[in-house]
Amino acid sequence: MATQLQIRRGTSAQIAAFTGAEGEIVVNTTNDSVHVNDGSTAGGFEMARADLNNVSDTSLNAALTGNTVSALTVTALTTAGVTTTGDISFGDNDKAIFGAGSDLQIYHDGSDSYIDENGTGTLKIKGTNLALLSSTNEFYAFGSADGAFSIYHDNSAKLATTSTGIDVTGSVTADGLTVDKSGGNIAASFINSDSNNSYIQFQNSTTGTTTYTDGSLVGIDSDESLTIWQLESNHIKFGTSATERMRIDASGNLLVGKTTTAFGTVGIRLEGPNGKIEATRSNNIVMDLNRLSGDGAIVNFSKDSSTVGSIGTVGGLLGVGSGVSNLQFESSSTAISPASTTSGGASDGALGLGKANRRFKDLYLSGEAKVTSTGVDGVYAPILRGVYSGNSNETNTIETTVSSSAAGSGFKFNVSNGGGSSGQTEGLRITRDGLYAPVGIKLGSYSSANLLDDYEEGTWTPSWTGLGNGSASGTYTKIGRLVHVTALFTAGSTTSIGSKLEASNLPFAAQFLTYSGARYENYQSNSYIGATRVTGSQIRGYIINVAGATSTESIVSATNPFTWGVNDYAQLTATYYVA
Repeated sequence: MATQLQIRRGTSAQIAAFTGAEGEIVVNTTNDSVHVNDGSTAGGFEMARADLNNVSDTSLNAALTGNTVSALTVTALTTAGVTTTGDISFGDNDKAIFGAGSDLQIYHDGSDSYIDENGTGTLKIKGTNLALLSSTNEFYAFGSADGAFSIYHDNSAKLATTSTGIDVTGSVTADGLTVDKSGGNIAASFINSDSNNSYIQFQNSTTGTTTYTDGSLVGIDSDESLTIWQLESNHIKFGTSATERMRIDASGNLLVGKTTTAFGTVGIRLEGPNGKIEATRSNNIVMDLNRLSGDGAIVNFSKDSSTVGSIGTVGGLLGVGSGVSNLQFESSSTAISPASTTSGGASDGALGLGKANRRFKDLYLSGEAKVTSTGVDGVYAPILRGVYSGNSNETNTIETTVSSSAAGSGFKFNVSNGGGSSGQTEGLRITRDGLYAPVGIKLGSYSSANLLDDYEEGTWTPSWTGLGNGSASGTYTKIGRLVHVTALFTAGSTTSIGSKLEASNLPFAAQFLTYSGARYENYQSNSYIGATRVTGSQIRGYIINVAGATSTESIVSATNPFTWGVNDYAQLTATYYVA
């Protein structure tokens, strides 16, 4: 072995032109490196520095090409391509970085593994058939070009894309669902492959999660009925413009425009379980009903499914009633008329107002009560009947008739005889000739002492004793039991009074002896004042003789107060009570 050791130094240029002895070492002051000479090669062989700063990429590539490196630690590597027949290992948090801006990074941090895409573009994983598998080769997801992409649970496909959307096997649990469709009519379809009930169930943390028990259901029944089920003891609400408009409450009431069943609250309540309708409105019409085209019933009323009445129209008029008992409201003539139907059939004199055991209490009128009697000319017929509630036989009636004769037209007031009998007594009659009270009139009191049972005016002819060819006349007025009579006597040529001027045929016999006044006249000469005495049926004339403070009476006779001749005259008056 040679023992010579020589060390030189120089610049890169100097060394390149120098051929050193074999084993001679030259220090390159330009590259801060060492050259080893073989005794024949100019410049020798430059040793690589530890930092490879003096090794060009070309030299390094040439040195590595076709060679095997068992282990290599590279801080940064730039290469046109890498081919390996073994593994490339990265330590924890050592990354495989792709892109000029480290856009894609693949690494393991000691706990988890990452594919981290941070670039401005898109992470694209391409494949004709693309599968995402577990470590035991169970599918997480699988997709085929121009076909379905499926997502798996426990190696079973649960969600797959189709040409029209997605296909889900099993149930869907979601925090929310938005279906956005453009064009067409149906945005979402829920289909049960068999004929059983098919529902969507809504639940939350308050309702509980038991199927068919908690929450609400919307769907279709096996009979194809649309079904909305509120499974909780609560409402079903409907609204527009973010405001509740209608609800079905927990008791089955349909409430429109209100949220309470209170009758005083504005809105509509359909009390479904009890078949009741309520409507409340403030200061306006509560209900409008409009029948178009032909006349007829607008509202029918029924009992046990049989119609008992209706409200309808005829000729634009309102009709109310049942069967042949109806009322028609005539706005043009401001009248309410009877009708045989709610459609306005004619009815004249066929309907009654009330009945024996269904009576009205009071009747208030501001005009006339016009009653048309069914009687014939001159024959009275009832127009008003008062019936005793304890016995229908006992009645009072008012009758009327219109006749061409004065006495035949008027009103009769008939009074029940009482005692349960149907008999009546005429109590009063009013005609064009006057007032007739067959049983009298009590004035001032109901006492029998106040009874005025008669009024009569008439004439009578006194039957004077010895009248001969003289003349006699008389008048009377009877009021109750009081009678006032006037008797006239005119002597003729054959008159012979005799011992007294007396007539024995008063129109009504006197109860007791009564005196009244008289006047006697000697024709175209003297006249005398006298008295009239009435007793029984007799009327007699007297002369009053006055002598100072004393007066006496004497019977009128043929010579008292004068000798009676032709045309001598006597007038006797008397007022007395009948016997």
